[in-house]
Amino acid sequence: MPVTAMCWRDWLSCGGSIDSMEEVHFQATDLIVDALIGTGLDRTLENEWYDTIAAINNAGTPVLSVDIPSGLYANTGSVHGIAVKANNTVTFIAQKQGMYTAQARHYCGKIHFSTLGVDESLYNKVEHSAILMEWADVGDKLPCRSPVSHKGDNGHILIIGGDYGMGGACRIAGEAALRSGARLVSIATRKENVSAITGSRPELMVHGIEHPDELEPLLEKANAIAIGPELGTQQWGIALLDKITHYLKHLPDDSPPIYCVVDADALNIMAKHNVVIHNPDIIYTPHFGEAWRLLKYNSECPDENTDRFNMIRSLKEKYHGTFILKGAGMGDCLTGIMAALLGQGLSVSDAA
Repeated sequence: MPVTAMCWRDWLSCGGSIDSMEEVHFQATDLIVDALIGTGLDRTLENEWYDTIAAINNAGTPVLSVDIPSGLYANTGSVHGIAVKANNTVTFIAQKQGMYTAQARHYCGKIHFSTLGVDESLYNKVEHSAILMEWADVGDKLPCRSPVSHKGDNGHILIIGGDYGMGGACRIAGEAALRSGARLVSIATRKENVSAITGSRPELMVHGIEHPDELEPLLEKANAIAIGPELGTQQWGIALLDKITHYLKHLPDDSPPIYCVVDADALNIMAKHNVVIHNPDIIYTPHFGEAWRLLKYNSECPDENTDRFNMIRSLKEKYHGTFILKGAGMGDCLTGIMAALLGQGLSVSDAA
């Protein structure tokens, strides 16, 4: 007998009763326990299923979901139609990757995990599809700074971007790099943007660049590069990205690696002109739209229900390097943070 059938029988045998949906008054209860649908959902919820979940969400009563909020896809975190919005979710045996990405934050509430006593050796026999990163896993990877260090010891970051009238993005990336521990940050941008950036952030070293060859003295000093924030997709931006691509491809074998973050319009140029750099020391940080263009998804537009895990695997397969598929947040800020971590000596995987 299935477990649910046993529970149903035991509940009735001890005097419990089961009401139809027409008889339920969720607002009169202290707690709703959602165990309608489990992890095997593979279709859009309609009819009475939709109506029941809508009634739960509209009740204003605290909700505890069992294993996963009903209607949430366990593998992708997407919702097709409707899903229960829980205050707390107790999930069992294994954590579901979809509960930590896409729309899940809006539906799961606080997540509690129990192994239900499953032996640790069984987990070691299963190939993980993803790893959930927590502060305990990453805190020790941050660089330890000497109390007698100076600004030259903590990386020199070069940020390239800001076509006409678009200097704000590289200014944001530059400040993010400073706040993330880099102590020398140069920005290569249009000459028209220089005074606006230095006027608000004089600690940023800003250089007006019109021709890609003007990057060479800046590249000689940098140990990490970020290119793309409001770079534009016209000839100026194309030429600068081509310069960086050529530079990374022709580094001497005995030179230390130069790490690079590629973002925003640099990604759009890559997509439009079919650029593949083939360098393991690059981190790409696309959002959905940029990833869509990179993968040439012409017949579908990614949205909150797109399978992010499949998308990032496809990006990795086509372009190599390391990919961060962005969700909520400010991408220009992320670019600066990533460049700062790379410039301070973290490996590509640790920085990502």
